[in-house]
Amino acid sequence: MSDRHVDFLKAYDRYRVEDQIAFYERRVDEYARSAKQAGRLTSLLVALAAACGAIGAIYTEQNRWLGLVAAGLSAVAAAVSAWSDTIGFDANAELYRAALGGLRRLRPKRPVVDDATDVDIERYVTQVEGILLGEVRSWAERWTEPPAADGSDPTPSPGPPTEA
Repeated sequence: MSDRHVDFLKAYDRYRVEDQIAFYERRVDEYARSAKQAGRLTSLLVALAAACGAIGAIYTEQNRWLGLVAAGLSAVAAAVSAWSDTIGFDANAELYRAALGGLRRLRPKRPVVDDATDVDIERYVTQVEGILLGEVRSWAERWTEPPAADGSDPTPSPGPPTEA
C-alpha cells in the first residue's frame, strides 16, 4: 500500500471516525442527562403541587392560596415536560446512541493499516459515511414535514399570499 493510502487511513480514522465517536459520546451523555433532569424537575413540581393540595385540604383557611400555588406548580411542571418533549432530549439521545453504536460495531472491522487494499479502505469509508449519513437522514426525517396527501408542498410560502 502506498504511503498516501496509509496516511489517509490513519488521518481518516483519527479525525473522522474517532472525532465522531467522541462527539456522539458527549451528545448521548448531554441529552440523557438533560432528559433525566427534566424528568426529575417535573416530578418534583408535581409532588410539590400535590403536597400543596393535601395541605390545603387539611388547613382549609389556607386552601385558596395553596390551591393557586398547586395550580401554578402543575402548570410549570406541564411546561417543563412539554419543553423536554419539544427539544426531544430522549429522542436525540437515542439517535446519537444509535450512530455511536454503529461506529463502535464498525471499529473491529477497520482495515489493518499496513495490509489494507484500496477495496478495504473504500469499503470502510463507505460504511462509516453510511452511518453518519443515516444520522443526518434521521434528523431530516424528524424535522421535515411529510408531503401532503394531495401532493402539494406543505411548506408555507415565505411571504404574504399573492392575488391571482
